[in-house]
Amino acid sequence: MKTNFRIILLMAAVMGFASACSNGTKEAESVANDFLASYFATDYQTAAGCCTEELGEALMTAVQEYYQMEENIQKDVVDISSQVVTTITSVEAVAKDSVIVKYDIDMPDSEPTLHSTLTITSVDGKWRVAEF
Repeated sequence: MKTNFRIILLMAAVMGFASACSNGTKEAESVANDFLASYFATDYQTAAGCCTEELGEALMTAVQEYYQMEENIQKDVVDISSQVVTTITSVEAVAKDSVIVKYDIDMPDSEPTLHSTLTITSVDGKWRVAEF
């Protein structure tokens, strides 16, 4: 009887862990989708908000050149960037608070598909892009 109880308890613990991991990866995938959509829509403020504080600051520093471009050049960048299609191909939990998101980038004009990754980490209970 004790053995059956232990087996049931162990199975419940495994199912609870699997469910928690699944929810975490779904939330991390949602953050990845939000980041990629914002980034390629040239909404860098929103994209930075999906990141850890450090990466968000680095992103905003890196895109300062975009904000200094003439308006017609910014429009051209937006036109090209808005044609980019990203597709998440896998989401893998590598630790309790870290997820690797693999995604494809399909560029306009039949360029070859690019493959890339994001590292999403949990910061104060919220998933944030830590590396891309």
